[in-house]
Amino acid sequence: MTISKRQFELLNAMNIPSWVSKQSNTVPKIKAMAEEVTELNLTEQLPPSAQAKPIKDVVIDLAALINNPLFNDILVTMGLLSTHTVLDTRTQNSVKIGVINWQFSDKDIMEFNNNQLITPNLQQFEKSPQLKRQLWQLIIDKELICP
Repeated sequence: MTISKRQFELLNAMNIPSWVSKQSNTVPKIKAMAEEVTELNLTEQLPPSAQAKPIKDVVIDLAALINNPLFNDILVTMGLLSTHTVLDTRTQNSVKIGVINWQFSDKDIMEFNNNQLITPNLQQFEKSPQLKRQLWQLIIDKELICP
């Protein structure tokens, strides 16, 4: 499997090797590292500029989101499955997909910084082809596409 430059940098930042020799004994080490990472509270370690920005609440229906064709197309493009989608129970307006926190807004803002994607909610995309184009362009520009 090939990975993009951005994905490689993210893996290196988390001290996750991009390949594992089948003859080595690194698999238990990788599992231990993964358990350590899940125990970390990453939001406490982020600088204030990288933490979630307060945005007016847009409550997400996770089941409807997972069944949304546009959302599924984006997941496939990023090389993810709907099983990788977790609702942020603190805010109820964002989902965690892989290493990306996707936050939905009631405004027409669209940005990607510090692994946080902020977009309008998906109902607004259904009404505006231009918003869809902007989202796909952002995904391409930020190299969120899995080859």
